[in-house]
Amino acid sequence: MNRLIYVFGHPRSGNNFLMAILALNFYNGINLETTEYTSGSNFVTDDGKIQHHNKWGKIFGGHHFRKPPHYRNADCIYIKRTPMDVVYSFWRRKQMLPKGIKGISFKDFLSHKMKYKHSHNPNVPIRIIDNVISHQKSWNRPRIYTVSYEDLCCDPVTTIKKIARHFKLIYEPPIKLLTEKVGWNPRKGVPREGVKAANGLAVVRGPHRGRKGSRGR
Repeated sequence: MNRLIYVFGHPRSGNNFLMAILALNFYNGINLETTEYTSGSNFVTDDGKIQHHNKWGKIFGGHHFRKPPHYRNADCIYIKRTPMDVVYSFWRRKQMLPKGIKGISFKDFLSHKMKYKHSHNPNVPIRIIDNVISHQKSWNRPRIYTVSYEDLCCDPVTTIKKIARHFKLIYEPPIKLLTEKVGWNPRKGVPREGVKAANGLAVVRGPHRGRKGSRGR
């Protein structure tokens, strides 16, 4: 049996996306479910049904600003996503926004300051883009293995092979890819979508349900 590795990342960085792929390829047939919530809402399946558990909770390390000391570096994997795309994903999921700004435009949201649970100082308001960048920098310091959301989306086969080699995990080819969206209120997160929206190159959309998740490219 493969040892468990634990996924960390800023909220909306693709944590559940990575956990689902790890579960398919390295922990197939192993129960990773927990009833412990790791979000402020329930786990929603691709067809909109609510599950009262997290399918991969046993390999979820958390959204901590820095690596908790009780986790070994060798057992941790951090998922990094283009900061502006994290901000865009955060903004699209209106449930994550305080009541007073649920109707805020993306443009105004970029400069809006809020308090974040997963930040260097949770009591000090900060722009989310600054919080995401600080979060990623803090995880660079302990030399934790990092995988990018963009690589996972655009070249999942190579990315999964690299993870297997680094952590010395055994898997049975062919590599298994997702066929549905996953996560808390799942969406199809397109790489650089937030960057394009911020640059005015795409229409900034409100909440919507996207297409199916990565099928491999």
